[in-house]
Amino acid sequence: MATSARNPSTIHSLVEFDESQFPLVCVRVTGSLSEDEFQTFLDGLDRIRAAAKERYAVMFDLREMRMPSGRQVRMSADWLRARAGEIRETTIANAFVVGSSAVHVALTAVFRLQASVIPYAVVETMEEARVVLQRYLDREKTVA
Repeated sequence: MATSARNPSTIHSLVEFDESQFPLVCVRVTGSLSEDEFQTFLDGLDRIRAAAKERYAVMFDLREMRMPSGRQVRMSADWLRARAGEIRETTIANAFVVGSSAVHVALTAVFRLQASVIPYAVVETMEEARVVLQRYLDREKTVA
């Protein structure tokens, strides 16, 4: 589905991108994603980065996400590795709101396979994520 930048959009019922608060982007993932759905999720992140006219921060709401497969963990690490330079240039920071220890373990595995090139936080609530990312956004404004 084609979507316009800066508007909430659903690429699949399990993944939602909300750019309405840009430069704060919210990505919500629920349930268990198939391999194709997971690739669509990664493609959505690429779309946001390509359309961005300024640096931004991403809040990942993973509270209702189910454990990703080992292949999806590897796909994430490979995706991060292939885009490290672009991510460093376009993304200020990420915050991951995690609701299960299984997803937290998977996220840890991704970053063991490929270290993050930008600051990130793993938190328990959306409010914590907003506070963390707002600090990075505010810092970006003072540097710019």
